[in-house]
Amino acid sequence: HPQSQDQTERFPCTDCPSVFSRKCNLYYHRKYECGQPPRFQCPYCQYRTRHQSNVRAHVRRIHAGREVYFIDLGRQGFENLF
Repeated sequence: HPQSQDQTERFPCTDCPSVFSRKCNLYYHRKYECGQPPRFQCPYCQYRTRHQSNVRAHVRRIHAGREVYFIDLGRQGFENLF
């Protein structure tokens, strides 16, 4: 019998507002994401994030019509998203 949404166990991060439905996702978040500086930056503004997919969506939404790519701050290089 599947649990209803309000009965599903939640796993909150103790260091930020993030909440997860699976303990393994909380573990990954705590180990690799929480408190880490953003790795990817928009080439057209100062927008930064930890996920390149967020940069792709940002460029398409905010900088419509411009080439979609990102700056990988971890590698200090440019990556084309097409």
